[in-house]
Amino acid sequence: MRIGIDIRSLQTSQRSGVGEYTYHLVNELLKQSENDHFVLFSNAHTLKPHVPQWDYPHVTHVHRKIPNKILHSSQALLGKPCLDTLMREQVDHMFFPNIHFGWASPETKTVLTVHDLSFEIYPEHLSRRRRLWHRVVHPKKKCQQAHLIVVPSENTKRDIVDLYGIDQTKIHVIYPGIVDQQSCEVKEKYNLPEKYLLFLGTIEPRKNVDGVIKAFTISKLHDEGYELVIAGAAGWGNTDVLSLAEQTKGVRMLGYVPHQDKAGLLADASAFVFPSFYEGFGFPPLEALAQGTPTIVSNRSSLPEVCGDTAVYVDPYSLQDMAHAMREAIATDTDQKQLQRKAQAKKYSWKNATTQFRALLQ
Repeated sequence: MRIGIDIRSLQTSQRSGVGEYTYHLVNELLKQSENDHFVLFSNAHTLKPHVPQWDYPHVTHVHRKIPNKILHSSQALLGKPCLDTLMREQVDHMFFPNIHFGWASPETKTVLTVHDLSFEIYPEHLSRRRRLWHRVVHPKKKCQQAHLIVVPSENTKRDIVDLYGIDQTKIHVIYPGIVDQQSCEVKEKYNLPEKYLLFLGTIEPRKNVDGVIKAFTISKLHDEGYELVIAGAAGWGNTDVLSLAEQTKGVRMLGYVPHQDKAGLLADASAFVFPSFYEGFGFPPLEALAQGTPTIVSNRSSLPEVCGDTAVYVDPYSLQDMAHAMREAIATDTDQKQLQRKAQAKKYSWKNATTQFRALLQ
């Protein structure tokens, strides 16, 4: 098979969940599929130095220098140029790891990953510009035209069926994996306290970071020597969160944290707090479980499906519920629970995900 893959989500140095998904799935796919040929498409005025260049004989890298704003606008408004045409390489399948970009020619079979439909369910958590963009890129039409749709959870599958009326037989749940990463010492690097609760994720309204800060204050854990550490790239609409953090005792903002430091941050935390309003999968909670760290998540969307019975669940709209969970997670932690959390995380591997993905293509 000849498979084209859109890797433009790897063109940012601060990878989000979509970027991590794309990198690890593609990396494992190239290792497992030596008998197939892959054409990896990137696009920017100049090739970014952090964009991976896989040096395999069965891989061709195609980079175009069309300004992305022009390319995105043309594809959104006109549905062209199609990426397989732009690559000038014949492919049997075109894989889009992100619903927001790209079209393929009608004769090319398309595989589309839909991570979530948060933009449909919680439009108020998006800026006006992002809401407009989601209307322009026609996500429902892309789902209708795709030959196969890959989703990271049964929750996302249900949303696509319910909201878009897509035939569920062409939607396939393939759980992503997480990287088995040894924790390294980071307390000195970030000047971290001995006891802290951690939030790790993009700082944006959907993640409910302001709720985490307010619940931490209610918990009065700061009086017992705990601090709240918030790490993650700056998203949109975070002005109020930054102001609240600055005014709240015991809250520390780290900003974006390199991937190699995440395991250490998670392992040293007294508890991990992630009461997001909506997640299609949720990498950070699973990474916290992999370190055996007590993990607090929302009782909605895909999070109960992903974390099983190893997390503490909260109503993300209840500050009292979150505050109580913070104290409970710390007070009831045991070695046995740590082992159970790690066992839950081990269920998710990129090797298994890639094997299932290859089977779909074949």
